[in-house]
Amino acid sequence: FANHGMGSAYPGQIGNMVIFAHARPNLFLDLQNISENDLIYILTDKKWYSYTVTEITQVTPDQVEVIAPTD
Repeated sequence: FANHGMGSAYPGQIGNMVIFAHARPNLFLDLQNISENDLIYILTDKKWYSYTVTEITQVTPDQVEVIAPTD
């Protein structure tokens, strides 16, 4: 299972959303092969959401500004 980063937007809300899980098969391991314009699907307890990858950026653990709320 993946988890939602507390304080970040929920699926369907405006803003940065943080979702985290281990990089293992059937979790986030396949993200190493993602490309811009790929679709990502997120299932919550209520519905499916789809997102298009618009940017891929590698960040270090100290770059916490990437999870700050956005408009």
